[in-house]
This record gives sequence, C-alpha cells and structure tokens, in this order.
Amino acid sequence: MAFVADIRIVANSWPRPGNSHGANNALAFLEDSLYKPVDKQVSLLRADSDLSDSAFLDDLDRRSMHYLVALPLH
Repeated sequence: MAFVADIRIVANSWPRPGNSHGANNALAFLEDSLYKPVDKQVSLLRADSDLSDSAFLDDLDRRSMHYLVALPLH
C-alpha cells in the first residue's frame, strides 16, 4: 500500500496472495504509485525491509529520490 501522509489517505493498493514476497513487483508498484497523484510529487519514500532489494534501491537512486528503508541491525 502507498499512503499520502499529510492528508492520511491510501494513494495506491495492489492486493496480492499471502504467499508472495513483499518485494514481488515492487518496481511496477512504485512506478504506478508515483504517477497516481497527477498534480503531486513524492518528496520522501518510506519502506520496510521487504523492499531492501538491490534492484529497488538502485531504481530509487536512479530517480534521485529521498528515501528511508527500515532494516534490521545485525
């Protein structure tokens, strides 16, 4: 799910089966979510550790997006 924090609404949601990994289709979901609010621009992306996939993070870097990803500390 993608949320708009300042007005507290769901911006995008893709239902999936419970047996799929959290990063499954993450790049497609990101692309879809970034273009849903036509008159807005995403200034910060927050994600959990499921999206710590290198392809996902590389894509965020390519877009020059500000992001925070919660990761476990080992």
